[in-house]
Amino acid sequence: MKVNVIFPTAGDGTRFGGTQFKPFLDGTEKLFIELAKEPFDIYKDKYKMEFYFIYRQDQEETFHVSTKLKQLFPHDILHFCILPDKTSGPAETLQQAVQSYSLPGPVFVCDCDHAINIQPPDIVTGK
Repeated sequence: MKVNVIFPTAGDGTRFGGTQFKPFLDGTEKLFIELAKEPFDIYKDKYKMEFYFIYRQDQEETFHVSTKLKQLFPHDILHFCILPDKTSGPAETLQQAVQSYSLPGPVFVCDCDHAINIQPPDIVTGK
């Protein structure tokens, strides 16, 4: 089964200073985007995981986003939805990407600076 993971990253990251591409900021020993994607890696052997990154053309030109993501995740299936202009916000960003792709199967939408625990709890311990 195919599982789609969408990372809308077209914002300016103003709460982080707005001078760098937010997914490429250092989150500790890893970049934000590495930390956000990492929880999905536990399912790589069970599902066909495909990752969709939504960002703007000016971000591609300034930060070389597709090149950097390919370097960070060389063994993953990556898709790049490059928007021509800024959107009115995250909902419009996501809407434009969903209209660009046919996404059969489950879809996760994950912010690039939040890691979510998607691992199901252990049946015995509940953790």
